[in-house]
Amino acid sequence: MPCHIPEAACVMANTSFILTQEQLVTTARILSERIRKGLETPDLEILAIPTYLPVENIPHTGRALVVDLGGTNVRAAVVSLSGGQLIFEKGPVSTAIPIQRNIPLEKERFLNHLAELIASLDPPDGLPLGYCFSYPTLSTPDGDATLIRWTKEVSVNGTVNEKVGHMLVEHLATFRKPVKCSSVAVINDTVACLLGGLPAVEADGYIGLIVGTGNNVALVVDAHAVPKLPKEFNWHWPLPINLESGNFDPPYLTTFDDQLDAESEKPGHHRFEKAVSGVYLAKVLKLACPESRVDVALGAKAVVDVAYKTGTPSSKEYELAHQILQRSADLVAASLAGTIDILASAHACKKIGIVAEGGLFWGCPDYKKWTDAALRAVLDAMGHSQIAFEIVSVENANLTGSAVGALSEYKAA
Repeated sequence: MPCHIPEAACVMANTSFILTQEQLVTTARILSERIRKGLETPDLEILAIPTYLPVENIPHTGRALVVDLGGTNVRAAVVSLSGGQLIFEKGPVSTAIPIQRNIPLEKERFLNHLAELIASLDPPDGLPLGYCFSYPTLSTPDGDATLIRWTKEVSVNGTVNEKVGHMLVEHLATFRKPVKCSSVAVINDTVACLLGGLPAVEADGYIGLIVGTGNNVALVVDAHAVPKLPKEFNWHWPLPINLESGNFDPPYLTTFDDQLDAESEKPGHHRFEKAVSGVYLAKVLKLACPESRVDVALGAKAVVDVAYKTGTPSSKEYELAHQILQRSADLVAASLAGTIDILASAHACKKIGIVAEGGLFWGCPDYKKWTDAALRAVLDAMGHSQIAFEIVSVENANLTGSAVGALSEYKAA
C-alpha cells in the first residue's frame, strides 16, 4: 500500500503505523474467516448477531417514535415514513448522557435522562418505538435486544443481560410525564444505518459501516449463510447481521496499541475498535508521541486537527497524526474487504452498496479517499476485481432505520 505522507516521515516513525497491501490482505482474509465462524457458532470473537427483521419486506409508510443512542449522545423524534422517506413531525431533540469515561452511571439516572428527552416531544400515546442502540446486544425474536456489554469506556450499572427496549418502555410508562408505546424494536446503530440506506444505492449486496466514536460493520445475508440460526424459527428470508467487528483482534498492531489496550477498561477486548475509532486515536497519538499536547478527551477530532490544522508540517506529531488516521482508514478498508468476501461467497455480487456513518469517516478530509483506494486494492488482490462498490452517506440513516425497525413485522416472534 503506498504511503500517503512524505517518505522521510515513514523512516522517522519506523513505519510502525504503516501497513503494506500484503498485510491488509492478510487482515481481510483473517477477518473473513472469523466472520464465517461467527455465522456458524454463537459467542465467538465475531459475534455476528442476527436481527430478526425481514428485509425483503421493508415498510415504507407509518408513524413512529424513534430514539438514537450513539456513544454518549442521544436523539429523539416523532417521525413518519412516506414512500420510504423520513419526515420529522416533532424534533429531533438531542442531549448528552451525563457519562464520565470509566465511571459507571446509575441505571435510574440513565433512564431518567432518556425519558426526559423523549417526554419533551410530548409524543402521542400508542406509537411504536424504534430504539437505535449503539452497544453490543443480542437481538431477540420479538424485536428487543439483550445488552451484552458496554463499550467505548461507557458503563451503566444494573443493565447488562437486561432487555434494553423493555427497560426503556417500562420506565417511560411510569415516568412523571408518562409516554406509552405500543411496541419496541431495538436496532443496533450499524444495522439502522444499513436499513436507512437500502434505498440509496442500487446494488446486489449491502453493508452498513460506522466509523465514529466506535467502529462496527453490518451486512445483509441469506438465511442459508447463517448456520447458527435457531432451526425452530424456520427462517427463509435475508436478514441483517450485526457483526460487532470492533471486537476483531487483528494482526500487525503496534506496541502503542498494546499499551493502550492494557490501560483500557477491558483489556483484550475490541482491539480493532481501539486501533481505528474516534474515542481512542488521540490516546494512540499521545502514546506514540508523549511530547504532543493533544487533548486525549477530544479523540479523533484532536488528531484530525493536528494533521490538518494546528500541527507543524514535518514534525513528529504531525506525521504520526497522518499515519494513525491513514492506518484507521486502511484497516476499515480491510474490514470491508473481509465482509465483501463473505457476501461474495453467499451469492454472486456485481456491486456492493456501503452506507457509512460517523464523524471520523466523514470528518477527516482524506478518510473516504484513503478507504476507497485501499478497499479497491485489497479486493483486487483477493480475487474480487469484478466487484464494484459505492460508499455513500445517507442523511438521518440511523433514525430512518429505527423507524423501519419500529414498523416492521418480526416474523420470528
